[in-house]
Amino acid sequence: MSFSDVVIASLITLFYLFGGQIEKGVRRYGVPNLLIIYAMLSDKKTKWTAKLKYLVLWALMGILSMGYGESSFIRKLLGGSDRLTRLVYSLMIAGIFTIINVTFWWYYIIVLASCFQVYAGSLFSFKIGSRQVDILIEDIFRALAIFACSYIMLI
Repeated sequence: MSFSDVVIASLITLFYLFGGQIEKGVRRYGVPNLLIIYAMLSDKKTKWTAKLKYLVLWALMGILSMGYGESSFIRKLLGGSDRLTRLVYSLMIAGIFTIINVTFWWYYIIVLASCFQVYAGSLFSFKIGSRQVDILIEDIFRALAIFACSYIMLI
């Protein structure tokens, strides 16, 4: 793993955390765009035109916009089951990575499904103005799982 991989993993984690607590658009649009830039710049094996397959990651915008909280469309569709909602949500994200590189479909499912089932609470919290912000351990796990899938996708 190179220094640039660590930087991208950190940025994805920050975007995911920021998007969960402060501005949803950062998670919904920032994470997929950052993943596309990372994939296109990291993939040294293929020609530029072959790298267009990474644009499929834009579909993550739709999935990340759906969410998996109490008022989400998916949860309502699945009868209010939190665990099932998180499983379906993670499987949809895994599907995007599978479209790009089907070889590691099992890895994407295992990593994402397990990380989206984590309930770990807050690592710490702080105030930004009058707003209380929590750094959630489960959001860190989920962001790093998404990065791990993108890293493996490039193999």
